[in-house]
Amino acid sequence: MIREKIKWADPLTQAMMLLILGLILFFIFKKMTAAFSMFALSAIRGFYMLKHEKGLIIENDYPGIFYVKPENSDEPIKVTPHTSLPIPADGIKIKDKVFKLRTGTNVKITKEGQVITYSPISALVNGYVQLKDFNKQERESWKKLFKISN
Repeated sequence: MIREKIKWADPLTQAMMLLILGLILFFIFKKMTAAFSMFALSAIRGFYMLKHEKGLIIENDYPGIFYVKPENSDEPIKVTPHTSLPIPADGIKIKDKVFKLRTGTNVKITKEGQVITYSPISALVNGYVQLKDFNKQERESWKKLFKISN
């Protein structure tokens, strides 16, 4: 899987790079065809990502236990140091903090229990959250992860 080999090139970063490349080509060549091509590729990659790509835990150096919330489930799943990788996740509860993974991003769990992204673009949209950060409908889906203690 390419996401495991080139960790910083998660699908979100790929889509943003295509978008930026389109802007650069537009300013260099002053032609809409080159820019439009990159914008179209970026949009196609973005829509594909939203439909098919999950947030993934690519590396886990944490020696303890933590929990993940799968994309389409309310039930947290226990993750031990021996769980095989990658692990698809929508959220991670580790050391009493919850980290929200956006669709199409790669993360690593450090020895200290910190969740870090590989790409600066992904770092802009991922982060630690509180239950109040979600709307009422989302809150119901995330409650169990927030309530579980680790």
